[in-house]
Amino acid sequence: GATDANQAASADVQDPADSPALVANVAPENALEDPLAAMPYQDCFASAADRYQIDDALLMGIAIVESSMDPDAVSSADALGLMQIKWPITATHLGITDRRALFDPCTNIDAGARYLRELLDDLAAFSSEPRRRLALASYRLGPNVFAPNVPLPANAQDYIEKVTAQERLLTAPVQDAI
Repeated sequence: GATDANQAASADVQDPADSPALVANVAPENALEDPLAAMPYQDCFASAADRYQIDDALLMGIAIVESSMDPDAVSSADALGLMQIKWPITATHLGITDRRALFDPCTNIDAGARYLRELLDDLAAFSSEPRRRLALASYRLGPNVFAPNVPLPANAQDYIEKVTAQERLLTAPVQDAI
């Protein structure tokens, strides 16, 4: 019925079907020459990466895993856009008070990068790799669920692995990508 259709339409995009080559499904064929340059919204990712000192491949990896690079994505938890910014709590925390603004790719990417930078800064006491993993876990789980001193739940570990795999695909030398 209508309820089933609504549930299907609001499927949670934060847990997309496992697809190790997802980047190949969203990038044009010349992506093998320069995967980062060939990605949609590359200028937005590069600008946010520079502004918040986060690798653009990491931001793109998050967007691929979170939304399959769909700027209009809406999850069942009401997370919006490419970087799946939770409405309204995370959005308003980041100063975004107009829900529609999160469907603008550059606004959404900037918000996701700013949020990840906050998470990384909050975890400054940890060394680089644990800090990165914990920040990704916190991004996935949300600030009310995440605790850095307990074992990460399976869904957070899975998320970290998926984002890292996408990041590797985006930065792989051409011979490794073929």
